Amino acid sequence: MFYSKYQKKLKKQIIEFSFVVTLTGFLGFIFILFIYTTCFNSFRTKEYNKILSKSFTEIHYKYTRYLNDLDTRKTINDYLNNKISPQYMSFLFNSFNLNNEIKSDIIINDASGNIAYSSFDPKEITMYFKLFSQSIFGSLKNKKSTGIYKTVYYFNGDYSKYVFSRNLYYGNRLIGGVSVFLSGDDWNHQMKALQFDGIITDMNGNVIACSNRSMVDGLNQFRPGQKKTYAVNNQKYWMNENDLDEYQVKIFTFVNNESSNSYYLIGCFAFSMIFIFLLAITKHFAGTVANINAASVESLLSEINIIQNGDFDHRIKMESDDEFENIAEEINQMLDNINALSKKNLELLKLKNIMESKQLEAQFNPHFLYNTLECIRYSIILNQEGTDKIITKLTALLRRSISDTSSVVLLKDDLKYLTDYLEIIKYRFQGKFSYEIEIDRSCNDCFVPKLLLQPILENSIKYGFKHKKTLAIRISGWTKEGFLYLEITDNGSGMNEQELDFVKTMINSEANGNEHKGLHNIARRLKLLYGEESGMEVKSTPGKGTVVLLRLTERRLLSEI
Repeated sequence: MFYSKYQKKLKKQIIEFSFVVTLTGFLGFIFILFIYTTCFNSFRTKEYNKILSKSFTEIHYKYTRYLNDLDTRKTINDYLNNKISPQYMSFLFNSFNLNNEIKSDIIINDASGNIAYSSFDPKEITMYFKLFSQSIFGSLKNKKSTGIYKTVYYFNGDYSKYVFSRNLYYGNRLIGGVSVFLSGDDWNHQMKALQFDGIITDMNGNVIACSNRSMVDGLNQFRPGQKKTYAVNNQKYWMNENDLDEYQVKIFTFVNNESSNSYYLIGCFAFSMIFIFLLAITKHFAGTVANINAASVESLLSEINIIQNGDFDHRIKMESDDEFENIAEEINQMLDNINALSKKNLELLKLKNIMESKQLEAQFNPHFLYNTLECIRYSIILNQEGTDKIITKLTALLRRSISDTSSVVLLKDDLKYLTDYLEIIKYRFQGKFSYEIEIDRSCNDCFVPKLLLQPILENSIKYGFKHKKTLAIRISGWTKEGFLYLEITDNGSGMNEQELDFVKTMINSEANGNEHKGLHNIARRLKLLYGEESGMEVKSTPGKGTVVLLRLTERRLLSEI
């Protein structure tokens, strides 16, 4: 059941990951496509606007130049003064019209505003048209303007006409006026030939020319607002607006948005196919990966179950060549560390028990007590004051051995016990034994194992008196570079080279021998408690004495041990 859940979960995670990656890619594609089409269409409409603006300015320049030309004004003046005939006037205007892509018609008004000449078909000269012409002439007359006035003429659903008008003066005398009507039909047809739609309006939104009549309302006006797009008849366009303030017109250009929609459809279809393909591959891949990993997990748990059932010496064996193999190696390392720590703790506990037994053995040793009490008995008569002092020290020694259960003590506290012990030994041997303690003050607050030095002192006393009648012991202590050093020196019998090698071998071995086991226990205890850098060194010279040097990592907090 566990492996099934694990497989399902892993398979689901891989599929979800692939789905998220694909969806992210799809959304990224749509976003990039949106940015591209937006920028591209904006660029196209802007470029098209430049083309249409350039075309308008060229047309505007031709007709303003024509009306401002001195020859044109002289010709019209001659016509109004009957110096040339209407036919010749028509010939001259048609000659100008032939050179223009957009055709136009002309109306000449006399000084009273009446139409003196027209190139229009007489049917087009309606009452509204006459009123429009007189309105333009009257407006310019009242302003006494000699410039060109531009407006839009629109009537009854026809194409609008862009009108250029100006009054003609001879000195300060008004002699007439002239208006040129650009053909909206020609202009619209010319714009339809372009690859885009365009609209030209005046500043009030009145349409001058357009390529698509459906974009213009019934009043011949176009006011799109501030939008970047424009929709008409369910068709959406990208739009660009350019205000030609110099000419008082607005140029609008449009690009059909259908091409962008086709891009989106193609992109969606392509990504749908890719998604289906990836989903099929991912499903197969996810199943394969889930099965492989589930097999590794099953194998790992099977090995762990063996350990859980009590076989703590068993080690996990995996050859999956993946992270599970690394996990197995880490578990094995952890088990090795646990076993080593357990072995170390057991050995420490064993050594502690041995040291405590050694303490009791030393303090309650029948020979030690018997010899001490015998000395006290004989000295009661001879030296009552000294006897009282030794009895006090023996009592304190026995009391401390019973009440003090700590395994680690401060060095200064342990030295109090050793001093009492040495004083009793000194009293027993009556002038044949002496000792000296030189411990640096920096050592006093270091934590050491209880009874650390007593087994060494016992060995010095036991073997020191073998071939000598007197014995002197010196205890020294100092700290250096993070270590505590304790040295016990005696002037006893010493050891020969063979005996010294035996002691050194026994101290450094893990086996506990019968002889010198106190020294062995101390050395092992130091290694376990204070690390491999700690330990014991023994030097000896036959007939001159022995030196035992202890090296401990300096510990001033009980938690450090």
